[in-house]
Amino acid sequence: MVGILTWLSTGLFPAIGGNCPWQLEEGTGAMQPFYKRAGRDTAPKKAKNQQLTNYRCILLEGLFNTLGTDILGISTIVPLFLAEFGASLTLIGSLSTMHQAVSALVPLLSGGFIAAAASKKRLSITLNGISRTAILLVPLFLILRLPDPWIVAGFFAIILVYFVFQSMTGIIWNHLLGDCVEGRRRGQLVGTLFAISGFITFASSSLVKIIRDSAALNRWEKYAIIFGLAGTLVAVSVLCFIPLKE
Repeated sequence: MVGILTWLSTGLFPAIGGNCPWQLEEGTGAMQPFYKRAGRDTAPKKAKNQQLTNYRCILLEGLFNTLGTDILGISTIVPLFLAEFGASLTLIGSLSTMHQAVSALVPLLSGGFIAAAASKKRLSITLNGISRTAILLVPLFLILRLPDPWIVAGFFAIILVYFVFQSMTGIIWNHLLGDCVEGRRRGQLVGTLFAISGFITFASSSLVKIIRDSAALNRWEKYAIIFGLAGTLVAVSVLCFIPLKE
């Protein structure tokens, strides 16, 4: 009888290398079809691959956003830009006040809305997609050479939306980090971002200095390039979340 079963397993199922399609499952001792065991064996590998994908998505989003934000220069380039286009010192100073007020109030007011969102990833992509790509309107204003007061007013409207939505997406980013990246790698991810951000800041400040010091560019062209680069980088950062799986 044993000989017949051996002949059947090796002669009728050569496609699996002569192994019987029914095999003992480790731990339980139960007989399981080969294809079912193979399917279960690949599940941990798929989960591990998705964890690695999530890690890379959040890391790349952070790197692109950091580089774009550094080039944008809310506390460095923006005041120079506003002064260049006729904004008063009072108006320029109000930018910092507005940023601090929004950063303090919006998280308190939006906490329930964020918690109720069915998909934090989708909400992040939506809010970041609106606020970060809106930065690209600033170089459009400059290319069209709108009157200086219009450029300043348009910039303040865009930056207000940017401040509000970024105060919300910061909370969502922390949630996605905890939900999509395993605990032992979260510290590694944040540490990598902090380590690389120093080099990013140096590179971005050097690039902005080269652009601003260029004698071949007028004021519209200089700031159109700066805000165009910043807007493109922060917009690209939004795309990094597409492969992310909650």
